[in-house]
Amino acid sequence: MVGFMGVMMVVAAFKPSWRSPVVFYSFAEKFLMVVLFFSARGFANPNNQGFLPVVVVDTIVSVWTIGYWIEQRSMFPGPEAVQRSLTSHAKIG
Repeated sequence: MVGFMGVMMVVAAFKPSWRSPVVFYSFAEKFLMVVLFFSARGFANPNNQGFLPVVVVDTIVSVWTIGYWIEQRSMFPGPEAVQRSLTSHAKIG
């Protein structure tokens, strides 16, 4: 998965239409690793203690990815996001 994500990120650098799906795929992969840890009884299972640093990093990356995605959507809204003005239909005078 790591190698595939690297290839996809390089392609996404040159193809803007790939960026959103690549970010989603990265988030899904990291978030599912966190879900997998907690579905195996997380901290209660002594066999999972070695995965704790990985879970912490994957959680940080997942939260960071969501923040990045929200930031990009607010800076560059898609065509479906119509910016409405309160004064566009108001009569003047």
